[in-house]
Amino acid sequence: EDVEGLLSLYIARTEAPKLVYPSLVYCWKQCIAKLNIVLSVKNPSDQAQTAHYFLHPVSYYYNGEFPAGYLKVISRPMDFGTIVSKLLEGEHQSVGAFAEDCRFVCENCKKFYDSKPEMAMFVDQANRLNAVMSEEIGALIVNDQQRGPLPQLPAPPTRMTTPPKELLRTILRELRATTYTSKVTKAILRAMAPFEKPVDLTEYPDYTNFVETPMDLSKVERRIEEGVYLTPDDFEFDCLLIFENCEKYNTPKKHVDIVTMAKHGARSFKKILTSYLKKLESGKFAIQSVQPKQPKQPKQPKQPKQPKQPKQSKPAPVTAPTTGSKGTKRARSPTPSTSPPAPKAQTDATQTVTKKLKTETGAVKSIARTMHASKEARRPANAQGAQGENANSGPVPLSVSIERVKQSFSTRRVTKNLEPWEVACVRILTALSKHPWLSGSAPRFIFHVPVPTLFPEIADAYKAKIAKPMDLTTIEGTLLQGGILKTPQEFIDNLSLVFSNAISFNQAGHDEGDPMSCAYFEASQHLLFYVRMLSLEHLSGFLVENVGPDVIHIQQGAFSGWKLTKNFKTAAKQEMESLVLNIQMEKSDVLERLAWWELECEKLLKALRHQSDLRYMTFFIHTTYPADYAAYVSKPIDWNDCNRNLQDRMYDTIGMCAEDIRLIFSNAVKYNARAKGTETVSGQAYAAAVYMSAKLEAAIDRMLLTVSERLGREKVESAIQRREKVAQELAEEEKARAEGRDIDTWRAERDRKKAEEEAKKLLETRQTIKVNLPQRAPSFREYAESDFDPFEEEDDAHHEQAYIEAAKRERVLYMKQQKERKETSKIACKVGIGVFARLAIKKQLRESFEQKDKVRNVVELAEKTKSTNLTPESDHHNGPDRAIPAPSKVKTAVRNKKIHMVLGRKRKKISQSCIFD
Repeated sequence: EDVEGLLSLYIARTEAPKLVYPSLVYCWKQCIAKLNIVLSVKNPSDQAQTAHYFLHPVSYYYNGEFPAGYLKVISRPMDFGTIVSKLLEGEHQSVGAFAEDCRFVCENCKKFYDSKPEMAMFVDQANRLNAVMSEEIGALIVNDQQRGPLPQLPAPPTRMTTPPKELLRTILRELRATTYTSKVTKAILRAMAPFEKPVDLTEYPDYTNFVETPMDLSKVERRIEEGVYLTPDDFEFDCLLIFENCEKYNTPKKHVDIVTMAKHGARSFKKILTSYLKKLESGKFAIQSVQPKQPKQPKQPKQPKQPKQPKQSKPAPVTAPTTGSKGTKRARSPTPSTSPPAPKAQTDATQTVTKKLKTETGAVKSIARTMHASKEARRPANAQGAQGENANSGPVPLSVSIERVKQSFSTRRVTKNLEPWEVACVRILTALSKHPWLSGSAPRFIFHVPVPTLFPEIADAYKAKIAKPMDLTTIEGTLLQGGILKTPQEFIDNLSLVFSNAISFNQAGHDEGDPMSCAYFEASQHLLFYVRMLSLEHLSGFLVENVGPDVIHIQQGAFSGWKLTKNFKTAAKQEMESLVLNIQMEKSDVLERLAWWELECEKLLKALRHQSDLRYMTFFIHTTYPADYAAYVSKPIDWNDCNRNLQDRMYDTIGMCAEDIRLIFSNAVKYNARAKGTETVSGQAYAAAVYMSAKLEAAIDRMLLTVSERLGREKVESAIQRREKVAQELAEEEKARAEGRDIDTWRAERDRKKAEEEAKKLLETRQTIKVNLPQRAPSFREYAESDFDPFEEEDDAHHEQAYIEAAKRERVLYMKQQKERKETSKIACKVGIGVFARLAIKKQLRESFEQKDKVRNVVELAEKTKSTNLTPESDHHNGPDRAIPAPSKVKTAVRNKKIHMVLGRKRKKISQSCIFD
């Protein structure tokens, strides 16, 4: 007993596993079979799968987020993928639970989309699926009821559906408090500082080439407040995506410090998340209720004391919003302060006003204060005083202003009730709202609401200059209300008025060199040009003929007052072609990623390979040219040739690529014109070339619009950055003068630092290019016998470890190649032996045939000799001079057939015994 007691201290007893997997429902196979029947239902119109949009959660089809208001209407989202998961994980312990989830799939769709006419297609699909499910799953429920009650099974382990917001806030707060010790500077830094805000694409323009889904902590925090995260896994995915994006972008560029910081952040987040989830499961995490703190908020009515009377009489200082030293930042829309900690945001917003300013939320930095002081002295007195009710109430947030403008219109018609030209106008407004300068909750340039609404300080000055104010939200409300705009031309006139007003208002500031006015002036010119091209493209079906004085010399660039005529359409296309097709742009190397304009050419090629056009493109993808093709066509080319030329970087301009693609169909039309209208292959090729040529021109028009807009936008942004840089240098120089430093010495030092930074950037660029170029992998013997380290930094421990791993990989690859060589030699020997065996068989058969021929000849010769040497008695009996008859042909044929049969049997035996022996 003592020995057993001592042994029990060292040998653990076998225990039952702690995690017991729940059993599946008894008829889970039948449930899967019923689901397969439901999923096999097809649409009667296009024969596509009816349940295609019901296989995944709704957020899967909306870029990972539920549509607005979905979770308020639908309390229990459900889809077929989740049903299968629940069924196989044992969460469905009865047929009734399975049938209820299936019913929720269709009911949720009808409940959310029934009031939306544009979503009628999904409601029809839900009804069709519901009819099939009621028949198939109904039979399953009847069988289950006849089977009788089932024994009670242990309940499956519950899963936490939605984590508390307070838990996610606590995890995010603790993650932001983590620190990191830099291995380069040995300084203690805030580990989450680089991940707080989105990456500035003006400073890192190639970021989107590496990262598909940008993510940052501010976006995660916003999603927490919006209740997007339904499970801890969703929250974990977004947080880890921040650090994965950092590694994807910075690893190829060898930014070791930021990559190490990202890995440190990922490890810290996993530790924090795991610890808090354990606390929540064990009940140790107490969710702090915010309800007791609510009564403190009624103290906010004291806030009207903030707009003190001295501040109203005091002139607002004319300053531009401040930005960081690394580039332009988007300032948020000014919001009225509702709590004591926010007066700075309010004052910053109200101070972004100048005499020539329309509105600005972060375009450029302000220049020296002396320049602003001189402009302040020239401001009219009425622009600094009270501006009525708007001035007393302060600036209104952008989102609130947009809603107020929308509410001022009584009705808003849906798309199906609009006229065709009104639908095209809605598309123009939609495309304009997606512009990088105008999209998002904090757009870079604001044209969405009337100017005095956001900036009441300049209301009088704006009204004095602008006779007819106009904004995008007012145009949208006017269009959707109906009865105000009679023709597309009226819509275009109002739309062009938005940007022409901005040009007129900021003209004086642009002439004086004010950064804000210059930014808005140039941006308005570009947007006015873009709106003209956009309207002539979307309203091409409503153009009128050129009548009377409309046929005049048409301007180029930014101008208002254009007409929806074919003459203006032709001139606009020629202008875009001159801007896009012949411009020389920087090409990428063959082994690098395609440049952005090369990607546009690739999109143009892919537009011709759509599934619906496959029957037309079969003539032009890989063409087999007839014998007389060169007599009609001087430069044969097909789709594969154009794609190969693009991948080999043979095109210097977009025009060269477009010309080659056009040549594909023009060659086909030229050669097959003789068979026009016939049912022959040439006639079909001619019709396909005409059809695809029209589709190509439409794709080229879209590409010209996209590329011309981007070129103009990059030109404006570069001008803004250049002025921003000049303003920063002026501010630094003024600061140096205030400190009493020698200006010449300070300028020389500044130029030296600039030269060093440029040299450093050039070196990093060369190193990046060197890393991106693929090189031949050295063999194991080269690694072992080389006198130099294949890596540049010899003392780096990471590179030493990488060297050892690379050597091991090369060794394994070398041994694998040696083994494959031996196997290949064995197979070659077997094949060779088989070939020579077959040659030997053929030789034996040929010799046997020759020997048999000789024997047959000898036998025939002997018979002829015997027949000629007859006795005299036989001659006497046969009669005088009677000829001896020849042997029977039947006997000869029988004898030859026996000889061939014997030789055939011998040949078969020899071949069976020799092949691959």
